[in-house]
Amino acid sequence: MTILLAALVCGFGPLHAQTVILDCQRPPDYAFLEFEKAFTVEPGGLHLRAKKGAGGGGFNRTLDLAACADWTPAIKVTVGPDNKARRIRLILGDADGSKQEHAFDLTNLKPDEPATVTAEFGASLAEPAKSGDPGQIAGFDAAHVTMVQVQGDWSDRPVDLVITGIVLVEPNDVLRAQRALLRETRAKEAEKARREAEGREKKKLEMLANPVHPADGPSVKHVCAVSPDVLAIVLQEKVVERVGQQLYEKQPGDEWKRAGNKVIAWEDGVAVETPKDAEVERKEAGRKRKLGHLAVNAGVLHPEETVKGVDLSDFTVAETAAYRVESEGTSDGGQSPVQVWWKRKPNQIQAKGSEVTVFLKLAAPLAEEKRYRVRFVGVNVNAAHVDYVHAPRQTRSVAVHASQVGYRPDDPFKRALLSVWLGTGGEMRYAEGTPFHLLDDATNAVVFSGKSVRLKSATDKESFKAGRNYGKTDVHALDFDAFDKPGRYRVYVDGVGCSYPFETGRGVWDKAFRVSMSGLLHHRSGIELGPPFTDYRRPRTMHPADGFRALQLDITMLDGEAEAVRRACLPLVGKRPEELKLVQEAWGGYMDAGDWDRRSLHLGVSYLLLELWELFPGHFSQVRLALPPDEQQNALPDLLDEALWNLSFYKRLQLPDGGVRGGIESTAHPRHGEASWQESLVAGVFGPDHATSWNFAANAAKFARVADKVAPKLTAEYREAALRAWTWAEANATQVEDAVRARGGKLKGSERERNLAAVELYALTRQPAYHEAFLATTVLKDANPELLKQQDAVFAYGRLPEGLGDAALKQKARDLTVKFADDGIRFAEGNAWGLTTDVAQLPPMGFVGYFTTPGMISRTAPRAYVLTGEPRFLASALRACQFGVGVNPDNLMFTTGLGHNPVRNPLHIDSRMTGQPAPDGITVYGISDPAERYEHDNWVYVW
Repeated sequence: MTILLAALVCGFGPLHAQTVILDCQRPPDYAFLEFEKAFTVEPGGLHLRAKKGAGGGGFNRTLDLAACADWTPAIKVTVGPDNKARRIRLILGDADGSKQEHAFDLTNLKPDEPATVTAEFGASLAEPAKSGDPGQIAGFDAAHVTMVQVQGDWSDRPVDLVITGIVLVEPNDVLRAQRALLRETRAKEAEKARREAEGREKKKLEMLANPVHPADGPSVKHVCAVSPDVLAIVLQEKVVERVGQQLYEKQPGDEWKRAGNKVIAWEDGVAVETPKDAEVERKEAGRKRKLGHLAVNAGVLHPEETVKGVDLSDFTVAETAAYRVESEGTSDGGQSPVQVWWKRKPNQIQAKGSEVTVFLKLAAPLAEEKRYRVRFVGVNVNAAHVDYVHAPRQTRSVAVHASQVGYRPDDPFKRALLSVWLGTGGEMRYAEGTPFHLLDDATNAVVFSGKSVRLKSATDKESFKAGRNYGKTDVHALDFDAFDKPGRYRVYVDGVGCSYPFETGRGVWDKAFRVSMSGLLHHRSGIELGPPFTDYRRPRTMHPADGFRALQLDITMLDGEAEAVRRACLPLVGKRPEELKLVQEAWGGYMDAGDWDRRSLHLGVSYLLLELWELFPGHFSQVRLALPPDEQQNALPDLLDEALWNLSFYKRLQLPDGGVRGGIESTAHPRHGEASWQESLVAGVFGPDHATSWNFAANAAKFARVADKVAPKLTAEYREAALRAWTWAEANATQVEDAVRARGGKLKGSERERNLAAVELYALTRQPAYHEAFLATTVLKDANPELLKQQDAVFAYGRLPEGLGDAALKQKARDLTVKFADDGIRFAEGNAWGLTTDVAQLPPMGFVGYFTTPGMISRTAPRAYVLTGEPRFLASALRACQFGVGVNPDNLMFTTGLGHNPVRNPLHIDSRMTGQPAPDGITVYGISDPAERYEHDNWVYVW
């Protein structure tokens, strides 16, 4: 690329004719992530200005480029003064979904000087440097290009570019030379791959001839059947042992390596700008050894966790000759399976260890109650064999998925699933109407019988985005709605096996609720955690009494997150805390698992807890939660104690004039090696803003109304605080927005917060002014209202008592909630797993998808049930919960500390720094979809 650019600058090898792909005279048809609002059309072209390179914008086109298939894409671009991006990418897609990618090197361009940059390696449409997603037809069809997409480099570096055109250029000698180099590189890679394959074949033959079983080899976790003639062996490949922080004593020759983006932090009592992380290396016997990441002010470091075990011999794992299956009473040495399939999935910290499932297709069905021995004659499992008794009525099968929470006897939806994806073997097909039974877990007696119903096959399209079928196998429903006898049971499928056992009883959901609520307790900031109310131990974190410093910022939460705080704190470099304005009342609230911010968006948690109390005060007055002793002993119901812990934090942040500050944020995400109580990053308290003040007003007003009978003195305080917050927000909204825009911030609107505050204050005070404010901003007056924008307010308005509100509009609110709940039901019925959302086109990516927490599994379903009492909505809510409570392909419970097989390695920094298991009650984000290509999601897996 450097050679080509130099050639162009020097006038050597001019580019020839050009064909326009994109003239950049209008904005993209769609944009996403950091590029969502980053494109503007200017006289010079399309200006792309974004804080980070993690985003893209796309143009729907119909182009026939077949005549130029041998030409090279080029981008006409001018880099701006703020640009730090090193590359920009072009994605082209054809009519059947095939994609190709081209990258353009920006590192040698000078600011404000127009340039034409050709694709790296002189790549062409016919010979791209990188092929993307394959379509339905092999190869890229240049005659039917339908998509042109510009993407960033997926880094944290800011982007500032003016793109005047994207073209194809006729290849010249320089481009042809680059293509030759690319071909030569690919030939070398192919030869390297050939040698590696040859080496693997040699290792395979050696392993099969002389099998080894190292003590730290993969271990057998479980053996079961998935059909009468297919045996599944579940292995654990390597384990990660947690290790806590250790005292650090500096020795001569120790080297602190600073790395990462610049942050503002306290070091030696002074605010400094420094690279984010500090890693310690020690020289021993002439070699450097990494000790770990240093908590710079705490005198401790966190070593890397110990990884124990060796890699699975995956070069033999799929070989039939690597296994011998012997049956009891025979002396023939056993038989090899007729086929072997396998799959691997990370399950350890930073994906450093995996669960591997091997499927052995046998020559004949297994005989019930017969003993078998599987010999590993070519796989490096730590034991030479494993014994298995085929007793499917007693043995759990990975193919049978049931709730690990259980069911109330009167739950209108009770369903287990039958499915298994065989990895390299693809789908497993089960016969329609396969018999299944509920067995009493203690006596094995049959208490219910039914037959399976196929929900989806491996090839069916599902309701997910683009019709994707994520199961890739047959999925059968095992329904037992009519069964209502309390007890402990398991689902048994004839010839296959059982599910994990589960309870049917009135208290099963209360137990799950208490565990989930302990997750909130474990994310409290400003409190010490430990016995007697939790086994998880953590010092008090971020409390001013312990020396934590929170500065008052001159920006608001609306200005941004950590990067905005970092910029605001730059003038503080070199200053000591005593020279600055500190906020002593900025403690408490809920922090995240992966960082310590407490932004006012967290008020949404309190709102839902208060809604639960409002709807079911009698029930929740009897529910006891894990709480500190002073809260256990007070007169307030436990649920309200938990809601108030978070709400009281924002009440402390309310200023005398009524404005509520937007929470607390540090100048970056946590430094590696530091726990929350060791935070060295400078942290600041946002100034007041109208969105936060309205949000607080809604929560405070709701608390004042629903808790008035149990805490009249306390609710009077919150009533007064809510009114003052509303008054301040109404008076200062325009001024705050103007200030944010002047600082370069991008506002997303605050109608949702104002509308919710208006309806809650109206319900509290019954004053018409708040009703008028609600009517001025409600989506209920739109021709096609979007519930997602104001779902809390719409539900609250629909439940106003007789005599309050507009009767017709309240009915519309109820109807709208029901409509979206029905949308959720249709979505759930369109996929085998019952996954439910009322926003069908959300991408299944990390924290915004429908493989995740209940915030996205349609809260409209239980609300529609409250409004109508119709059992179908309760059934929908129950179905929506199934995937997260174990009814999924991994039989995984998505909440720590709950169920038989809970997630064990979530992103939770404090437990990792202390070497403890993650605390109970954390419900993880869920599954993301690599097909969406959201590389920024990767931190979830490797932190």
